[in-house]
Amino acid sequence: DPLYYESSQRFHHSMGLAGESVGNSRNKEDLERQKSNVTTITASAILSVIDHTWRQLVVALDKIEPVLDAGPDAGGWTPRQVLSHIVGCWQRVPVHAAFFLTRQPKVPIVFGDEFWTPEWESAPIEAFKLALQVSYEGSRVLLSQLTPEELALTCKTQLGEMSLGEFFMTCYVFHIADMHIAQLYAFL
Repeated sequence: DPLYYESSQRFHHSMGLAGESVGNSRNKEDLERQKSNVTTITASAILSVIDHTWRQLVVALDKIEPVLDAGPDAGGWTPRQVLSHIVGCWQRVPVHAAFFLTRQPKVPIVFGDEFWTPEWESAPIEAFKLALQVSYEGSRVLLSQLTPEELALTCKTQLGEMSLGEFFMTCYVFHIADMHIAQLYAFL
């Protein structure tokens, strides 16, 4: 998808991450230093990123069942924990977006939580697929309702101050795709 590639590359470059994966060590100060280089992020660019991330995830979901109950990776996460985390992250995007939209001073974001619920312990792969599909479709609906002015609203996060558009890109490009979908592929 050319729009995804262009949008994600421009975003990676503007954040000083060209050629890097989010899994590489980047700290708050590194990201904050790059804020002045970020260009306006459009709804169409974010939709392209969401769709591309979803397509990457579907490929992993279609192949992960044989290793769903495999042991942990080098970071200590099992495939079920990674999937649970992706579900939780994707479902929390609208919650976090509300902090921007209501002009709150800060977005409380939890890092490192696998967002585990007891059901994930034995849930069939279809449960993960359904939860993720609903989250994906909900994200598209949310984005379709936002104006350019709303995407430009800023809020403080643990990664520094950013616009809602930057937050979406951070969630879908860096966090979900670069970190955790890549983590799922490593199990395959």
